[in-house]
Amino acid sequence: MTESLSVLTFADKSFKSWKDLNTSKVTLVEVRGTTPVTFIKDHLPKAKVLLLDNYPDAIRALAQGRGDAMIDVVEYLTTYMKNYHVKWKVLPQPLGGVDYDAIGLAQGNDTLRRWLNVALFALQNEGVIDRIYKHWFGIGMVPPIVPQPYF
Repeated sequence: MTESLSVLTFADKSFKSWKDLNTSKVTLVEVRGTTPVTFIKDHLPKAKVLLLDNYPDAIRALAQGRGDAMIDVVEYLTTYMKNYHVKWKVLPQPLGGVDYDAIGLAQGNDTLRRWLNVALFALQNEGVIDRIYKHWFGIGMVPPIVPQPYF
């Protein structure tokens, strides 16, 4: 699976890119001390920021309309997002780098590595991993994994 910073906002907002948030007319709701706060300071200096102490409070504030968007690893917010009758939108572009979460193996276990690579390719190519991901997180990966033979 992949994970990256993404923008969570409302379906009716006209934002197309994270760069659209760099205006004093936008308030971002964020959790104090998290990575997105530094990203905002560096890349969206014109945006206002409402800092809260935890994710449930941040999602609640956003759902209440106390802000326009939130930047974070959106997949981890879906548990809280379900609590509100809000039409959410996740912008499709990742902000910054993309982390690829994977299976770790002992070095030198080439037989198992080759077998897993073939199995994972088949699961990804058939859409199984995407379906499982959407089942558990309620959204698609940002960005999605493009199946490629990695063996």
